[in-house]
Amino acid sequence: MKKEQFLPDVHRFYVPEMPAAVLDILTSTRYYRTSLLTEVRLITISGENEAPRETVWTLEKESDDFDILVELAGALRDVRLIITFNGTGFDIPHLTKKYAAYRLPNPLEGKHFLDLLRLYEPFSGK
Repeated sequence: MKKEQFLPDVHRFYVPEMPAAVLDILTSTRYYRTSLLTEVRLITISGENEAPRETVWTLEKESDDFDILVELAGALRDVRLIITFNGTGFDIPHLTKKYAAYRLPNPLEGKHFLDLLRLYEPFSGK
């Protein structure tokens, strides 16, 4: 199931490299071969004066896993910067392996990534 909505004007913001997207995935397991994408959230930011668009894909049946990957690839086509939280540790490698397992082109290649967890890790006190 796919749901899209524009976010209210109060959520408008600027990121240095546009178009950009905020990406988060939820999976049924951590191992890419047996996991299913249970939910994928993508907030795309096309320009400074445009409202961000949120798209959420939700798994309803097992075959939706493939369809979500195909639709996500289309949504990421023009995106230059992908913002995540622990994305370089989980989301991006997991998706990269899933695209390869389905023999689909990887839409993440050539993108820039901003992982907020890695950015703020030095300040965590750990």
